[in-house]
Amino acid sequence: MDIDALQRIFAFQAVDRRQKAITSGVQFVHYTSAEAALQILRNESVWLRKSAVMNDFSEIEYGNRLLVAAWHSDAGTKLKNILDRDFDGSAAWVAADLDAAVRKMRLDTYMVCISEHRKFENGLGRLSMWRAYGNVAIVVQPTAFMENANPALPLYSLPVSYLDPMGFQKNFQKFVYRFMSALPELRKLQIAAVREWLSWCFRQFILGTKHKGFREEREWRVIYSPESPSSPLISKNVEVVRGVVQPVIKLDLRDAPDLGIRGLAVKDFVEKIIIGPTAFPLVQSEAFATVLEAKGVPDPLSRIEISDIPLRQ
Repeated sequence: MDIDALQRIFAFQAVDRRQKAITSGVQFVHYTSAEAALQILRNESVWLRKSAVMNDFSEIEYGNRLLVAAWHSDAGTKLKNILDRDFDGSAAWVAADLDAAVRKMRLDTYMVCISEHRKFENGLGRLSMWRAYGNVAIVVQPTAFMENANPALPLYSLPVSYLDPMGFQKNFQKFVYRFMSALPELRKLQIAAVREWLSWCFRQFILGTKHKGFREEREWRVIYSPESPSSPLISKNVEVVRGVVQPVIKLDLRDAPDLGIRGLAVKDFVEKIIIGPTAFPLVQSEAFATVLEAKGVPDPLSRIEISDIPLRQ
C-alpha cells in the first residue's frame, strides 16, 4: 500500500478536509494580540507552544477520554481482536503506546492554532475570537502546511472535529470499518508498520477533537514534534509568555526554494490584517502597514482592514 492509501485509512477525515481546503482555496486566520502580531511580522517567525501551557490542554484531555471510551466499546473490542489475531497480539502494544503517547503529548507536542476564515468575515472578524484571543487577526495562506509532506518542513496541519461522545464513537466506528476493509492489504505490511500507523491515528483522534461547544472556532492545529527531522526553518528557544518561562518552537517565515518550500515569506504568507476592536485603530493600521512595507509587501495599506464590529468591555 502507498502512503496515500494508508492515510485514507488512518487519517481519512483529515485527508478529506485538507484536500477540500486546498481545492476550494480556504483562507485561514490567526487571532492574537497586537503585541504578538507585531512580533510575528517584525521577526518573521511564528511560535509553536507546548499544549500543556495553552488553552488547548484541557481539550487534549477531552479527546483522550473519548478515545479511551471508544477503545473499550464494541468497535474497540472488535479492533483489539483483529490486532491480536492478525498482528501478533498488537492490542496490548497499542494500549501501552497510547498511555505513553498521552503523557508525551502533554509535554512534547508544540502547536499553533489557526481558524478557517469565511469571506463574510472580511472587514469584521469574528466576535467570539476577538473576545477570547486579542484585537488583531492575521489572515494567512498556509499553502506550505497543506501540501504533501516535506521533510524540510516537519509540521502537519490537523483540522479539529467538534464532537460529543456519540459523534466521536461514530467516527471511531468508521475508522474500524476502514481498517477491516483493508485487512487483505494491511496483512502484507510489517507488524511494526501497522502499529506505528495505529499510533499515529490515535494521536490524530486525541489532538484533533474538541467539545462541540467550540464549533464556531473552526480550528486547525499546526503541530510539531521534537522527534521530527531537523529543519533549517525550525529552532527551539526559551521565551517568556504571559509571565511563564517556557520552551517554544520558532518557525521562520521565509522561503527555502532549494528545499521545495515556498509561500512562507511574509509577503506571500500574510494575505491581510484585520484590526479588531481597539481605541486606536488608525494608529495600529499605520503601524502594521509600516512593518509590512519593510517586509516587501507592495501597497501594504490595501492588506489592512479595520473591523467596525462593536465589542462591549
